[in-house]
Amino acid sequence: PSVIDLKTAAALHMAVDRGAGGEASGEGDAQSAQAFPALQEGLSLGGHSFPTFQTVATDMAGLSAQYGKPLDGVLGYSFLADKIVLIDYPKQQLVLVEHPMEAWAMLRSCRLRHSVKLASFGDDSIPLVPDFHFGSASAAISLDTGSNGGIALYPAALALPGVKEALVEKGEIAFAGARGKSTAKTYSLAEIGRAHV
Repeated sequence: PSVIDLKTAAALHMAVDRGAGGEASGEGDAQSAQAFPALQEGLSLGGHSFPTFQTVATDMAGLSAQYGKPLDGVLGYSFLADKIVLIDYPKQQLVLVEHPMEAWAMLRSCRLRHSVKLASFGDDSIPLVPDFHFGSASAAISLDTGSNGGIALYPAALALPGVKEALVEKGEIAFAGARGKSTAKTYSLAEIGRAHV
């Protein structure tokens, strides 16, 4: 979902339903991480105004500390679901496009681009890449908008042809998730069959 920091929500006088809060899911070592339903009204970006959308309010101090600067919120699926988003990494620019033809006009200048149609299971809001390739093997993967720099494999992925044999342990990393700090083992995928991952 989209998320806003509780202190930011209070400073903006947002209506936060503290009576309907619950335990937030996600990575981290915190014993408790409360999240509360809220509505984001009056959002404007780049001179464009957007209609009200649902968000959750939670304490984002841990994530802010990890990033090294205040993190007021995250525009997630509840905001992005009906929009076309183009990210130009070299220019460090994000563009929200209203019509597909506008997107194609902007993509013509890209020397390297990847287009992936996203799907989801039922009412789940986590988008899926339905046919991700691991060398000669393929499977559906989730696109976790809260992660960067890698992908997470579920145990079932180890049954894919060649995947288990291709995993090379690289050590442990520390990271921050919705519930605080955590650590995880990291791996790289070596050559699978004749294809590199």
